[in-house]
Amino acid sequence: MKAAGVASAALLAVAAGCGGGGGDSGRLSKSEYEHRLSGEGDQLSKAFSAVQLDATSNVDALSAKLTRLEGELDKSGTRLENLKPPEDAAADNKKIAALLHRLADKFGELKGAAKAKDRQKIQQLGQEVFTMLREGQASAKDLQDKGYDVGGLGNG
Repeated sequence: MKAAGVASAALLAVAAGCGGGGGDSGRLSKSEYEHRLSGEGDQLSKAFSAVQLDATSNVDALSAKLTRLEGELDKSGTRLENLKPPEDAAADNKKIAALLHRLADKFGELKGAAKAKDRQKIQQLGQEVFTMLREGQASAKDLQDKGYDVGGLGNG
């Protein structure tokens, strides 16, 4: 996977929020939600940066990094599922949470392909990840269109 793909994935992460709620009926206010998006995005951006797919040639080291990334994506998806965003952001929030879980699964598959040294499978999975990232960018754009600040995701 190219560094640009990792950067796009990190930008996608900006759209992820973490658990908690507040305000009326447990929903976060717009500003609280945006703050959560930013914080979660920062965490996932660090997780993606730590992987350095292009710079890791040792399969065991890559496998360990992908395992950590897979876990971070899955945790982020769960935190997002537990979030109570403003009502107009709920559908996009749900889509992004599901996408993070699917991305975690894909990175798990990528880890298996790397261990097997299956370059064709790695390329196939890379394309699937890029397609999934485009889905996430569409959800982030929907949030932007609703007036939400999604940070660097808007540049992806």
